[in-house]
Amino acid sequence: MEVLGAIAAVITILAAALGGIRWLRGRDVQVSSEGRFAAERLIEDMWVDLRYIEDASVAKRLRDQGYRIYCSSANDEARRVNLEGWEVVVDQMDDGRRVRYKVRDHPVVGGYLVPLRGPDGDQTSRVSKLPAAAAAVPRR
Repeated sequence: MEVLGAIAAVITILAAALGGIRWLRGRDVQVSSEGRFAAERLIEDMWVDLRYIEDASVAKRLRDQGYRIYCSSANDEARRVNLEGWEVVVDQMDDGRRVRYKVRDHPVVGGYLVPLRGPDGDQTSRVSKLPAAAAAVPRR
């Protein structure tokens, strides 16, 4: 009877281990060379104002890399990214976090604006107005 109890315990432990492995395979988890599990870094939303993109030199860096910037409403974000070829701006912070910039806006247009980047000279529908608009705001 004790042998059957021990065998049942071992089977339960193995089943739990296999279930855990299946669960991990369904997640975005990687095993590092040291054998530790490291989840893929999530992209956080960073709420900023329109001038932050310019003042933090994000726009300049992207323009220097050959991109142009477009500030899209939340309502149009999926269309711009999935159909027109724009990319959401994702930045790596000094502390290792990956952030996506958002600017609060009126709920009628989705509640926020998001800076998008696209290759300079591509044939998408509208050209960037963000750097000019941000620079035109008088500083106090």
